[in-house]
Amino acid sequence: MIQNKLDLIAKIAAMDDAEFRTLLKLLNGEFPRIPASDDIITITPVTGRSDITNVRNAVTQYIVSHGFGANLKGYNYTRTAIEIMILEPELFNDQITTLYGEVAKRHNTTMFRVERAIRHSIKNAYEPHAALFDEDFPTAVKAPTNSEFLYAIADKIKSKLFHAQD
Repeated sequence: MIQNKLDLIAKIAAMDDAEFRTLLKLLNGEFPRIPASDDIITITPVTGRSDITNVRNAVTQYIVSHGFGANLKGYNYTRTAIEIMILEPELFNDQITTLYGEVAKRHNTTMFRVERAIRHSIKNAYEPHAALFDEDFPTAVKAPTNSEFLYAIADKIKSKLFHAQD
């Protein structure tokens, strides 16, 4: 664990060239992209509703594999929104604005900022990586709307995670 700036500087100085180049790429927003095919992304089935870690890992794995940059606020808001849709669907009653309000409450911001940040992150992920979205949105000519994206991805992840319980 890095305790202060001097520890951080020492860790950076001890890095080899490959590690340093990777760090620079991450700092510049060049996050590694994972192919989005189902045979590469393996999602462990959830054994009960309380298994929040599996849900969080599955959501994170999906959005990172589809080009969402973790440097954007919308990344965290999107992840939280999908987690709520999967684990606590009663909190938003199929009302997307209620969902934005719940996400805003958890991140101490406004629902308008949440909506805008999610829209921005979807657009930024879709434009350079439209082919990755073809499986989930085959007829999409432009980036999916927030609600289209959130509902589709939550349903996809939910079906994979809870498939073992059926």
